[in-house]
Amino acid sequence: MPIALAVDRFNHRVFWIDFGTQKIEQSNFEGKNRILIVQLPDKSPRWGLVYFNNSLYWTNPNKERIESVDIISQQMKIITTGISRTSYGLAVQSASLKRGKKL
Repeated sequence: MPIALAVDRFNHRVFWIDFGTQKIEQSNFEGKNRILIVQLPDKSPRWGLVYFNNSLYWTNPNKERIESVDIISQQMKIITTGISRTSYGLAVQSASLKRGKKL
């Protein structure tokens, strides 16, 4: 059951976190070319999935942190700790994100 969703509109990809399998996967907009990005190490719920510059970011409220994975290298890392246990969403704010500009 997907619990978080992110879209790469420029490359026509969709990413999701499946709570049941604890996998982060991607496919194209038609649901084809499904690829496993990473198997998550535990059953903590993850929320607020965001795609930016070949990385995915999400909150892990149970562990009070923001985590990420590089979709090419599949390397996971902790971005920051000490977030609120009620942090369920993320947004990207960047000067390079301008309407119509492809990254």
